[in-house]
Amino acid sequence: MRYNGFARSIFTIVLIILSMLSVSNYSYLPSSQYFTRRYVDFKSNVNDTVYPGSYAYLNIGYQYLGYTDANYVLGCIIDTYNFTFVNTCSKLYAGNESLNTISHGEIAEFRYQVRVPRNITPGVYVLRLNITFIIENNVMYEVDEFTVTVNSYPPLNVSIVDSYLSPRGYPGSTSVSLYILVRNNGFTRIAYGEAILYLPSVFQTSEKRSSIPSIQPGDQQYIVFNGLNIPLNISTGVYNLTLKIQATLATRDNILYTGEETIVFNVTIEPPPRYNLEILDYGFTANKPYRGVQYTSLYLTLLSLDDRVIDTGIAYIKALDTVFSNGSSIALTVFNGPYSYGDVFTIVTPRFETRLDISIYRFNITLQLLVYEDNTYYWVVDNYFLVIQLEEPEVKLYILNTYWGSGFVYPGSTGESLNIILYNMMDVAITDLYAEIHLPNGFNPEIIINGGYTVE
Repeated sequence: MRYNGFARSIFTIVLIILSMLSVSNYSYLPSSQYFTRRYVDFKSNVNDTVYPGSYAYLNIGYQYLGYTDANYVLGCIIDTYNFTFVNTCSKLYAGNESLNTISHGEIAEFRYQVRVPRNITPGVYVLRLNITFIIENNVMYEVDEFTVTVNSYPPLNVSIVDSYLSPRGYPGSTSVSLYILVRNNGFTRIAYGEAILYLPSVFQTSEKRSSIPSIQPGDQQYIVFNGLNIPLNISTGVYNLTLKIQATLATRDNILYTGEETIVFNVTIEPPPRYNLEILDYGFTANKPYRGVQYTSLYLTLLSLDDRVIDTGIAYIKALDTVFSNGSSIALTVFNGPYSYGDVFTIVTPRFETRLDISIYRFNITLQLLVYEDNTYYWVVDNYFLVIQLEEPEVKLYILNTYWGSGFVYPGSTGESLNIILYNMMDVAITDLYAEIHLPNGFNPEIIINGGYTVE
Protein backbone atom coordinates (compact mmCIF):
# COMPACT_ATOMS: atom_id res chain seq x y z
CA MET A 1 0.00 0.00 0.00
CA ARG A 2 1.46 3.38 -0.95
CA TYR A 3 0.95 6.73 0.77
CA ASN A 4 2.16 10.29 0.39
CA GLY A 5 4.67 10.54 3.22
CA PHE A 6 3.50 14.01 4.41
CA ALA A 7 3.77 13.06 8.11
CA ARG A 8 6.70 15.39 8.80
CA SER A 9 4.75 18.36 7.42
CA ILE A 10 1.68 17.33 9.42
CA PHE A 11 3.70 17.14 12.59
CA THR A 12 5.10 20.61 11.91
CA ILE A 13 1.59 21.95 11.36
CA VAL A 14 0.46 20.41 14.67
CA LEU A 15 3.30 22.14 16.50
CA ILE A 16 2.49 25.46 14.82
CA ILE A 17 -1.16 25.13 15.87
CA LEU A 18 -0.09 24.34 19.42
CA SER A 19 2.19 27.36 19.52
CA MET A 20 -0.67 29.62 18.44
CA LEU A 21 -2.72 28.54 21.44
CA SER A 22 -2.13 29.71 24.98
CA VAL A 23 0.83 27.78 26.29
CA SER A 24 -0.58 27.86 29.80
CA ASN A 25 -3.45 25.64 28.70
CA TYR A 26 -1.20 22.76 27.49
CA SER A 27 1.17 20.32 29.07
CA TYR A 28 2.59 16.98 27.93
CA LEU A 29 1.02 14.33 30.10
CA PRO A 30 1.75 10.62 30.02
CA SER A 31 -1.53 8.88 29.62
CA SER A 32 -2.97 5.62 30.69
CA GLN A 33 -3.54 3.38 27.72
CA TYR A 34 -5.76 5.22 25.27
CA PHE A 35 -4.40 3.27 22.30
CA THR A 36 -4.09 -0.49 22.17
CA ARG A 37 -2.13 -2.12 19.38
CA ARG A 38 -4.10 -4.53 17.22
CA TYR A 39 -1.55 -5.48 14.54
CA VAL A 40 1.84 -4.83 13.00
CA ASP A 41 2.07 -5.33 9.26
CA PHE A 42 5.64 -5.32 7.93
CA LYS A 43 5.78 -6.24 4.23
CA SER A 44 8.00 -5.53 1.24
CA ASN A 45 6.83 -3.23 -1.51
CA VAL A 46 5.47 -6.28 -3.35
CA ASN A 47 3.48 -7.36 -0.29
CA ASP A 48 5.90 -10.15 0.51
CA THR A 49 8.46 -11.14 3.11
CA VAL A 50 11.02 -8.55 4.15
CA TYR A 51 14.67 -9.41 3.54
CA PRO A 52 17.91 -7.45 3.94
CA GLY A 53 17.83 -4.84 1.18
CA SER A 54 14.03 -4.70 0.90
CA TYR A 55 12.03 -1.53 0.51
CA ALA A 56 9.26 -2.14 3.04
CA TYR A 57 5.95 -0.76 4.28
CA LEU A 58 5.30 -0.74 8.01
CA ASN A 59 1.65 -0.35 9.08
CA ILE A 60 0.80 -0.38 12.79
CA GLY A 61 -2.88 -0.62 13.68
CA TYR A 62 -4.34 0.76 16.97
CA GLN A 63 -7.78 0.87 18.49
CA TYR A 64 -8.71 4.01 20.41
CA LEU A 65 -10.19 3.22 23.85
CA GLY A 66 -10.80 6.73 25.12
CA TYR A 67 -14.36 8.07 25.48
CA THR A 68 -13.36 11.58 24.48
CA ASP A 69 -12.22 12.13 20.94
CA ALA A 70 -8.47 12.42 20.37
CA ASN A 71 -7.28 15.03 17.91
CA TYR A 72 -4.11 15.52 15.87
CA VAL A 73 -2.81 12.02 16.62
CA LEU A 74 0.80 11.56 15.54
CA GLY A 75 2.97 8.43 15.79
CA CYS A 76 6.75 8.85 15.64
CA ILE A 77 9.35 6.08 15.65
CA ILE A 78 11.81 6.70 18.46
CA ASP A 79 14.41 3.97 17.92
CA THR A 80 15.15 3.17 14.28
CA TYR A 81 18.24 0.98 14.76
CA ASN A 82 19.84 0.52 11.34
CA PHE A 83 16.58 0.93 9.47
CA THR A 84 16.24 3.96 7.24
CA PHE A 85 12.75 5.43 7.58
CA VAL A 86 11.54 7.57 4.73
CA ASN A 87 9.14 9.06 7.28
CA THR A 88 9.69 8.59 11.00
CA CYS A 89 6.34 10.19 11.88
CA SER A 90 2.87 9.40 10.60
CA LYS A 91 -0.69 10.57 11.16
CA LEU A 92 -3.54 8.08 11.42
CA TYR A 93 -5.10 6.47 8.37
CA ALA A 94 -8.27 4.52 7.91
CA GLY A 95 -8.46 3.02 4.45
CA ASN A 96 -7.48 5.69 1.96
CA GLU A 97 -8.40 8.56 4.32
CA SER A 98 -6.19 10.35 6.82
CA LEU A 99 -7.79 11.16 10.19
CA ASN A 100 -7.52 14.31 12.25
CA THR A 101 -9.81 12.91 14.95
CA ILE A 102 -10.39 9.38 16.26
CA SER A 103 -13.35 8.34 18.38
CA HIS A 104 -13.98 5.57 20.88
CA GLY A 105 -13.61 2.06 19.43
CA GLU A 106 -12.28 3.13 16.04
CA ILE A 107 -9.24 1.37 14.53
CA ALA A 108 -6.71 3.25 12.44
CA GLU A 109 -3.06 2.81 11.54
CA PHE A 110 0.22 4.63 11.31
CA ARG A 111 2.05 4.14 8.02
CA TYR A 112 5.79 4.21 7.32
CA GLN A 113 8.12 3.50 4.45
CA VAL A 114 11.36 1.76 5.40
CA ARG A 115 14.59 0.97 3.63
CA VAL A 116 16.06 -2.19 5.15
CA PRO A 117 19.88 -2.15 5.00
CA ARG A 118 21.50 -4.79 2.81
CA ASN A 119 24.00 -5.65 5.52
CA ILE A 120 21.50 -5.99 8.36
CA THR A 121 21.51 -9.26 10.28
CA PRO A 122 18.26 -11.18 9.82
CA GLY A 123 16.25 -11.45 13.01
CA VAL A 124 13.63 -9.80 15.23
CA TYR A 125 14.01 -6.11 16.06
CA VAL A 126 12.24 -4.15 18.80
CA LEU A 127 11.13 -0.63 17.83
CA ARG A 128 9.54 2.09 19.97
CA LEU A 129 6.70 4.31 18.90
CA ASN A 130 5.71 7.58 20.56
CA ILE A 131 2.00 8.40 20.06
CA THR A 132 1.15 12.09 20.67
CA PHE A 133 -2.47 13.35 20.68
CA ILE A 134 -4.66 16.11 22.09
CA ILE A 135 -7.67 15.55 24.36
CA GLU A 136 -9.57 18.62 25.60
CA ASN A 137 -6.60 20.98 25.19
CA ASN A 138 -4.25 18.54 26.87
CA VAL A 139 -1.34 17.15 24.86
CA MET A 140 -0.99 13.48 25.76
CA TYR A 141 1.49 10.83 24.76
CA GLU A 142 1.99 7.09 24.99
CA VAL A 143 5.05 4.94 24.18
CA ASP A 144 4.60 1.49 22.69
CA GLU A 145 7.11 -1.18 21.82
CA PHE A 146 6.61 -3.61 18.93
CA THR A 147 8.72 -6.00 16.90
CA VAL A 148 9.46 -6.41 13.20
CA THR A 149 11.16 -9.38 11.55
CA VAL A 150 13.80 -9.31 8.85
CA ASN A 151 13.95 -12.75 7.31
CA SER A 152 16.96 -14.66 6.04
CA TYR A 153 17.19 -15.18 2.30
CA PRO A 154 15.57 -18.46 1.26
CA PRO A 155 18.24 -21.07 0.47
CA LEU A 156 18.80 -22.45 -3.00
CA ASN A 157 16.69 -25.59 -3.25
CA VAL A 158 17.09 -27.56 -6.47
CA SER A 159 16.28 -31.18 -7.27
CA ILE A 160 17.07 -33.29 -10.33
CA VAL A 161 13.96 -34.61 -12.04
CA ASP A 162 15.65 -36.50 -14.89
CA SER A 163 19.01 -36.93 -16.59
CA TYR A 164 20.06 -38.67 -19.77
CA LEU A 165 22.79 -38.82 -22.40
CA SER A 166 21.94 -37.80 -25.96
CA PRO A 167 21.92 -38.92 -28.66
CA ARG A 168 23.56 -42.11 -27.38
CA GLY A 169 25.34 -43.08 -24.18
CA TYR A 170 27.35 -46.11 -25.25
CA PRO A 171 31.00 -47.01 -24.66
CA GLY A 172 33.07 -45.15 -27.25
CA SER A 173 30.41 -42.52 -27.96
CA THR A 174 31.81 -39.11 -28.93
CA SER A 175 30.36 -35.58 -28.83
CA VAL A 176 27.62 -36.65 -26.41
CA SER A 177 25.40 -34.18 -24.51
CA LEU A 178 24.19 -34.71 -20.97
CA TYR A 179 20.74 -33.25 -20.29
CA ILE A 180 19.82 -32.62 -16.64
CA LEU A 181 16.25 -31.55 -15.88
CA VAL A 182 16.27 -29.54 -12.63
CA ARG A 183 13.37 -28.19 -10.60
CA ASN A 184 13.47 -25.02 -8.51
CA ASN A 185 11.91 -26.05 -5.20
CA GLY A 186 12.80 -22.78 -3.47
CA PHE A 187 10.77 -19.67 -2.80
CA THR A 188 12.83 -17.32 -4.93
CA ARG A 189 13.69 -17.12 -8.60
CA ILE A 190 17.00 -18.41 -9.91
CA ALA A 191 18.16 -15.43 -11.96
CA TYR A 192 21.28 -16.96 -13.48
CA GLY A 193 24.26 -19.03 -12.48
CA GLU A 194 26.80 -21.69 -13.35
CA ALA A 195 26.60 -25.45 -13.05
CA ILE A 196 29.74 -27.55 -12.59
CA LEU A 197 29.62 -31.25 -13.46
CA TYR A 198 32.15 -33.57 -11.79
CA LEU A 199 32.63 -36.91 -13.54
CA PRO A 200 34.22 -40.15 -12.29
CA SER A 201 37.84 -40.86 -13.16
CA VAL A 202 36.87 -43.43 -15.79
CA PHE A 203 35.67 -40.59 -18.02
CA GLN A 204 38.15 -38.71 -20.17
CA THR A 205 37.07 -35.37 -18.65
CA SER A 206 36.85 -34.78 -14.90
CA GLU A 207 34.90 -31.50 -14.99
CA LYS A 208 32.49 -29.67 -17.31
CA ARG A 209 30.74 -26.30 -16.90
CA SER A 210 27.47 -24.93 -18.20
CA SER A 211 25.26 -21.88 -17.66
CA ILE A 212 21.98 -22.00 -15.76
CA PRO A 213 18.89 -20.38 -17.26
CA SER A 214 16.39 -18.36 -15.23
CA ILE A 215 14.03 -20.66 -13.31
CA GLN A 216 10.93 -19.46 -11.49
CA PRO A 217 9.90 -21.17 -8.22
CA GLY A 218 8.22 -24.48 -9.03
CA ASP A 219 9.42 -24.48 -12.66
CA GLN A 220 11.77 -26.90 -14.42
CA GLN A 221 14.58 -26.25 -16.88
CA TYR A 222 17.31 -28.27 -18.59
CA ILE A 223 20.99 -27.76 -17.89
CA VAL A 224 23.01 -29.09 -20.83
CA PHE A 225 26.63 -30.22 -20.88
CA ASN A 226 27.98 -30.70 -24.41
CA GLY A 227 31.07 -32.36 -25.83
CA LEU A 228 31.30 -35.41 -23.58
CA ASN A 229 33.33 -38.41 -24.81
CA ILE A 230 32.68 -41.83 -23.30
CA PRO A 231 35.76 -44.10 -23.24
CA LEU A 232 35.58 -47.23 -25.36
CA ASN A 233 36.82 -49.43 -22.53
CA ILE A 234 34.32 -48.18 -19.97
CA SER A 235 32.15 -50.80 -18.31
CA THR A 236 28.42 -50.56 -18.82
CA GLY A 237 26.33 -49.79 -15.75
CA VAL A 238 25.34 -46.96 -13.42
CA TYR A 239 27.78 -44.16 -12.58
CA ASN A 240 27.47 -41.49 -9.90
CA LEU A 241 28.03 -37.89 -11.01
CA THR A 242 28.10 -34.70 -8.93
CA LEU A 243 26.37 -31.47 -9.95
CA LYS A 244 27.38 -28.25 -8.18
CA ILE A 245 25.11 -25.26 -8.73
CA GLN A 246 26.30 -21.72 -7.98
CA ALA A 247 23.36 -19.41 -8.60
CA THR A 248 22.29 -15.82 -8.18
CA LEU A 249 18.74 -15.71 -6.82
CA ALA A 250 16.18 -12.93 -6.77
CA THR A 251 13.40 -12.32 -4.26
CA ARG A 252 10.01 -11.10 -5.40
CA ASP A 253 11.12 -7.55 -4.72
CA ASN A 254 14.22 -8.23 -6.85
CA ILE A 255 16.82 -8.42 -4.11
CA LEU A 256 19.74 -10.40 -5.55
CA TYR A 257 21.79 -12.82 -3.46
CA THR A 258 23.84 -15.97 -4.05
CA GLY A 259 23.24 -19.62 -3.22
CA GLU A 260 25.05 -22.89 -3.72
CA GLU A 261 23.96 -26.53 -3.72
CA THR A 262 25.62 -29.86 -4.54
CA ILE A 263 23.61 -32.83 -5.79
CA VAL A 264 24.75 -36.41 -6.49
CA PHE A 265 22.88 -38.23 -9.24
CA ASN A 266 23.53 -41.07 -11.66
CA VAL A 267 23.57 -41.87 -15.35
CA THR A 268 23.57 -45.25 -17.06
CA ILE A 269 26.08 -46.36 -19.68
CA GLU A 270 24.30 -48.95 -21.78
CA PRO A 271 25.75 -51.49 -24.20
CA PRO A 272 25.07 -50.50 -27.81
CA PRO A 273 22.57 -52.61 -29.75
CA ARG A 274 24.09 -55.27 -31.99
CA TYR A 275 24.68 -54.16 -35.56
CA ASN A 276 22.51 -56.22 -37.88
CA LEU A 277 24.78 -58.04 -40.34
CA GLU A 278 23.94 -61.13 -42.36
CA ILE A 279 26.64 -63.56 -43.47
CA LEU A 280 26.30 -64.14 -47.21
CA ASP A 281 29.37 -66.30 -47.72
CA TYR A 282 32.68 -67.31 -46.20
CA GLY A 283 35.54 -69.64 -47.03
CA PHE A 284 39.08 -69.78 -48.40
CA THR A 285 40.22 -67.65 -51.31
CA ALA A 286 42.02 -70.52 -53.06
CA ASN A 287 40.34 -71.71 -56.25
CA LYS A 288 40.31 -75.28 -54.99
CA PRO A 289 40.62 -75.25 -51.23
CA TYR A 290 41.89 -78.76 -50.64
CA ARG A 291 43.87 -79.94 -47.67
CA GLY A 292 47.44 -78.80 -47.85
CA VAL A 293 46.68 -75.76 -50.02
CA GLN A 294 49.33 -73.10 -49.67
CA TYR A 295 49.02 -69.34 -49.24
CA THR A 296 45.28 -68.97 -49.00
CA SER A 297 43.19 -66.46 -47.03
CA LEU A 298 39.89 -66.51 -45.17
CA TYR A 299 37.15 -64.30 -46.57
CA LEU A 300 33.85 -63.26 -44.96
CA THR A 301 31.16 -61.54 -47.03
CA LEU A 302 28.53 -59.59 -45.06
CA LEU A 303 25.27 -57.78 -45.87
CA SER A 304 24.22 -54.73 -43.82
CA LEU A 305 20.60 -54.83 -42.68
CA ASP A 306 20.97 -51.85 -40.35
CA ASP A 307 20.12 -48.16 -40.91
CA ARG A 308 23.16 -47.05 -38.97
CA VAL A 309 26.34 -46.28 -40.90
CA ILE A 310 29.58 -48.23 -40.46
CA ASP A 311 32.37 -45.68 -40.82
CA THR A 312 35.32 -47.97 -40.10
CA GLY A 313 35.74 -51.55 -38.98
CA ILE A 314 38.47 -53.64 -37.40
CA ALA A 315 38.41 -57.43 -37.65
CA TYR A 316 40.40 -59.42 -35.10
CA ILE A 317 40.88 -63.00 -36.34
CA LYS A 318 42.19 -65.84 -34.21
CA ALA A 319 43.03 -69.05 -36.07
CA LEU A 320 42.66 -72.11 -33.86
CA ASP A 321 44.23 -74.65 -36.23
CA THR A 322 46.89 -72.78 -38.23
CA VAL A 323 49.11 -69.69 -38.18
CA PHE A 324 49.24 -66.71 -40.50
CA SER A 325 52.17 -65.76 -42.67
CA ASN A 326 53.69 -63.71 -39.84
CA GLY A 327 53.89 -66.80 -37.67
CA SER A 328 51.09 -65.69 -35.32
CA SER A 329 47.68 -67.24 -34.84
CA ILE A 330 46.16 -63.75 -34.54
CA ALA A 331 45.66 -61.32 -37.41
CA LEU A 332 44.08 -57.89 -37.79
CA THR A 333 42.27 -56.47 -40.80
CA VAL A 334 40.97 -52.91 -41.17
CA PHE A 335 38.16 -52.08 -43.56
CA ASN A 336 36.70 -48.67 -44.35
CA GLY A 337 33.11 -47.71 -45.07
CA PRO A 338 30.74 -46.15 -45.28
CA TYR A 339 28.39 -49.11 -45.27
CA SER A 340 24.71 -48.94 -44.43
CA TYR A 341 21.49 -50.76 -45.18
CA GLY A 342 21.78 -52.95 -48.28
CA ASP A 343 25.54 -52.65 -48.70
CA VAL A 344 27.68 -55.77 -49.17
CA PHE A 345 31.33 -55.89 -48.16
CA THR A 346 33.99 -58.58 -47.79
CA ILE A 347 36.67 -58.96 -45.14
CA VAL A 348 39.85 -60.82 -46.22
CA THR A 349 42.50 -62.03 -43.76
CA PRO A 350 46.28 -62.27 -44.30
CA ARG A 351 47.49 -65.49 -45.95
CA PHE A 352 48.17 -68.78 -44.21
CA GLU A 353 48.88 -72.41 -45.09
CA THR A 354 46.80 -75.50 -44.54
CA ARG A 355 48.14 -78.88 -43.54
CA LEU A 356 47.59 -82.24 -45.15
CA ASP A 357 46.69 -83.86 -41.84
CA ILE A 358 44.02 -81.27 -40.85
CA SER A 359 40.69 -81.00 -42.65
CA ILE A 360 38.74 -78.72 -40.25
CA TYR A 361 39.80 -75.14 -39.57
CA ARG A 362 38.19 -72.93 -36.92
CA PHE A 363 38.32 -69.16 -36.58
CA ASN A 364 37.13 -66.70 -33.92
CA ILE A 365 36.36 -63.30 -35.45
CA THR A 366 35.67 -60.15 -33.46
CA LEU A 367 34.38 -57.14 -35.37
CA GLN A 368 34.74 -53.68 -33.86
CA LEU A 369 32.54 -51.33 -35.87
CA LEU A 370 32.74 -47.54 -35.58
CA VAL A 371 29.08 -46.63 -36.11
CA TYR A 372 27.73 -43.19 -36.95
CA GLU A 373 24.22 -42.29 -35.81
CA ASP A 374 22.47 -39.01 -34.97
CA ASN A 375 25.66 -36.92 -35.24
CA THR A 376 27.67 -39.11 -32.91
CA TYR A 377 30.11 -42.01 -33.24
CA TYR A 378 30.32 -45.09 -31.05
CA TRP A 379 31.74 -48.59 -31.22
CA VAL A 380 29.74 -51.79 -31.66
CA VAL A 381 31.37 -55.17 -31.05
CA ASP A 382 30.19 -58.37 -32.72
CA ASN A 383 31.60 -61.92 -32.66
CA TYR A 384 31.55 -64.78 -35.14
CA PHE A 385 32.77 -68.34 -35.01
CA LEU A 386 33.50 -69.90 -38.40
CA VAL A 387 34.27 -73.53 -39.19
CA ILE A 388 35.61 -74.54 -42.61
CA GLN A 389 36.12 -78.16 -43.67
CA LEU A 390 38.60 -78.88 -46.46
CA GLU A 391 38.01 -81.77 -48.82
CA GLU A 392 40.63 -84.22 -49.88
CA PRO A 393 40.87 -83.93 -53.67
CA GLU A 394 39.80 -86.92 -55.78
CA VAL A 395 42.78 -88.18 -57.72
CA LYS A 396 42.04 -88.27 -61.43
CA LEU A 397 45.05 -89.66 -63.26
CA TYR A 398 44.74 -91.65 -66.46
CA ILE A 399 47.40 -93.84 -68.14
CA LEU A 400 47.83 -92.64 -71.68
CA ASN A 401 50.62 -95.03 -72.71
CA THR A 402 53.18 -97.53 -71.45
CA TYR A 403 56.30 -98.75 -73.20
CA TRP A 404 59.63 -100.37 -72.61
CA GLY A 405 62.59 -98.14 -72.69
CA SER A 406 64.44 -100.27 -75.21
CA GLY A 407 61.42 -100.63 -77.43
CA PHE A 408 61.20 -104.45 -77.28
CA VAL A 409 61.95 -106.98 -74.54
CA TYR A 410 62.36 -110.73 -74.70
CA PRO A 411 62.34 -113.54 -72.16
CA GLY A 412 65.51 -113.26 -70.23
CA SER A 413 66.01 -109.55 -70.89
CA THR A 414 67.62 -107.66 -68.04
CA GLY A 415 68.10 -103.98 -67.09
CA GLU A 416 64.99 -102.89 -68.85
CA SER A 417 63.00 -99.73 -67.96
CA LEU A 418 59.22 -99.40 -68.01
CA ASN A 419 57.85 -95.97 -68.94
CA ILE A 420 54.28 -94.95 -67.97
CA ILE A 421 52.74 -91.75 -69.35
CA LEU A 422 50.02 -90.23 -67.02
CA TYR A 423 47.38 -87.59 -67.80
CA ASN A 424 46.32 -85.28 -64.92
CA MET A 425 42.53 -84.66 -65.05
CA MET A 426 42.49 -82.54 -61.85
CA ASP A 427 42.55 -78.75 -61.41
CA VAL A 428 45.67 -78.88 -59.29
CA ALA A 429 49.22 -79.86 -60.02
CA ILE A 430 50.71 -82.94 -58.40
CA THR A 431 54.13 -82.56 -56.88
CA ASP A 432 56.35 -85.26 -55.52
CA LEU A 433 54.36 -88.19 -56.97
CA TYR A 434 55.23 -91.67 -55.74
CA ALA A 435 54.13 -94.71 -57.75
CA GLU A 436 54.04 -98.34 -56.67
CA ILE A 437 53.96 -100.83 -59.62
CA HIS A 438 53.08 -104.49 -59.15
CA LEU A 439 54.43 -106.77 -61.95
CA PRO A 440 53.23 -110.30 -62.78
CA ASN A 441 54.89 -113.36 -61.30
CA GLY A 442 58.20 -114.08 -62.90
CA PHE A 443 59.32 -110.46 -63.14
CA ASN A 444 62.13 -109.38 -60.94
CA PRO A 445 61.45 -107.39 -58.94
CA GLU A 446 57.72 -107.93 -58.78
CA ILE A 447 57.11 -104.51 -57.01
CA ILE A 448 58.70 -101.26 -58.12
CA ILE A 449 58.40 -98.00 -56.04
CA ASN A 450 59.53 -94.77 -57.54
CA GLY A 451 58.83 -91.11 -56.76
CA GLY A 452 59.74 -87.43 -57.00
CA TYR A 453 57.64 -86.84 -60.08
CA THR A 454 55.57 -83.76 -60.90
CA VAL A 455 52.36 -83.87 -62.90
CA GLU A 456 51.02 -80.54 -64.02
